[in-house]
Amino acid sequence: MYPSPVSNRRSDFNKSPLVKEFLKSHGSEAEQSLCFDSQDPNNHYNRQTLVMHSGESLSKSQRVACLVIALCLAAALFLAMYVKPDSRGHGTHQQLGLPPCTFKFLFDVPCPACGMTTSWALAIRGDWAQSIRANAGGFLLFLIAILSVPLLLATWLRGQLPWSGMNWFGPVLFGSAFAIALIQWIVRLLG
Repeated sequence: MYPSPVSNRRSDFNKSPLVKEFLKSHGSEAEQSLCFDSQDPNNHYNRQTLVMHSGESLSKSQRVACLVIALCLAAALFLAMYVKPDSRGHGTHQQLGLPPCTFKFLFDVPCPACGMTTSWALAIRGDWAQSIRANAGGFLLFLIAILSVPLLLATWLRGQLPWSGMNWFGPVLFGSAFAIALIQWIVRLLG
């Protein structure tokens, strides 16, 4: 019995210098995660044909970015614990030495971000209903932050994303938070 062309191609694929380099840097368990384009008539392989199902490896600068973002989010969460939520539902940021909302000063209506600091200050204290009333988008951003800190720290330590193919997830979450804040703002303006 003759070996099939596909098994010959896999054998050739596994002998490629690029694959050997990949296996050397990612360990023997990565061999099962390799895939290749069996439709390529010229038997050309590039880095895009090497896929790790457990997650993508990160460069040193990407790992540092994960650490910096995690520390910034952790600092924002600690600041939320530090400030006392303003009873008006907005204005808590002024305790940090920031000026009142310029949008509200100029147009005499709150901006879509009004109440976000108050929302975080309420959420970190467990008052989720009041947090949502202060700014629903801010509450969602709070949840994203509290879940992201341990994930980003784990990613920084491991040097790999916890999952692969989820590049759309972060932008969708942040976009949803800002859309919710905008919708809540419009409802408040009309109501």
